[in-house]
Parts: sequence; structure tokens; C-alpha cells
Amino acid sequence: MPAVDPQKFFIDGVAFGWRSVLCSVDGIPRRGFRALDWSEKIEREKTHQAIRSGRPLNMTFGEYDVDALTLTMLPQEKQWLKAYLRDKVGSPSSVVRASFVFQIQLAENGYVITSTFNGCKMKTQKGSLKIGPESAETPVDLDCLYVVEKDANGETTMFDDLRDQDGGVGF
Repeated sequence: MPAVDPQKFFIDGVAFGWRSVLCSVDGIPRRGFRALDWSEKIEREKTHQAIRSGRPLNMTFGEYDVDALTLTMLPQEKQWLKAYLRDKVGSPSSVVRASFVFQIQLAENGYVITSTFNGCKMKTQKGSLKIGPESAETPVDLDCLYVVEKDANGETTMFDDLRDQDGGVGF
């Protein structure tokens, strides 16, 4: 049985790899990214009224947060990103003040999924020395305002756009 290449997996029987992915920073195409991990959450609270049972009546809209966003990239990509952010903010030493938009687009068999990470700022950078194929990967943690995903069916978000449009009444 042949060994499975960890850099590839299959979607509908088609090998998926980083050649199928386009990444950009503020619209500038980049190719040095190796992995992207993120999570979004909404923290809701239950609402109660003065009733005997104590049963909750509803939930709040909640607070939206991108609580984790990590880009894993090649070292030269990290150096490019830091230089780009230094130039953008106009400071030779500060890269944490500059915000940028990171976009990743997956295209397979005519189906395109685009994830846009808005208001990204560098939060932490990690370093380690390794031996092997992963030795050239550098993770960078980012803060992000919000994520929008788009596919053939339209845009989706974890937050409620209607609250912004109707003055906070999301019904």
C-alpha cells in the first residue's frame, strides 16, 4: 500500500493541495502560506423574566468574536509580511499596529470558496527549531475583526448583519 502524502487529501476523489489555493494580503497575491486555522464564536446569554419556573424565554444576539486565527507560513513569507506591515504603518520597528485583509480562495472542479479575514493585525509570532519537512514552517497568530465566507450560494457570516442595518432589532 503506497504511503499517503500528508500534503494532499481528496475532495470528491480529486487531490487537493496548495496549488488549488490562492492567498492574498491586501489584494497582493502570495504563495508562501502552509496552513490556516481559525475559529469563530458567538457568546449568547439566556434571558429570563419573573416567572415561577425559571425557564429561559430567549437568548441575546450574543457577542461575535474571531477567537483564534493562525497563519503558518514559510520564513521568507513571514519576513515579507513583516516588511509589508512596517512599510504600511510607516514605522521601521512596529508591525503590530498595521491592519490588513487576508483572503484565501479554494477552487476545485469549478467550485470556488473564498474566505476573507478583515481587520487582521499581528498578535504573536512563534519560533521553534525542527528537523524534517515541517522545519521551514512558522506560525503567526493574528487578531481579526470578522470573517466573511463566500461561495456560489452567496456570503455567509457568523454574525447578524441585520442588527447593523435596522438599528439593533434583529427580528
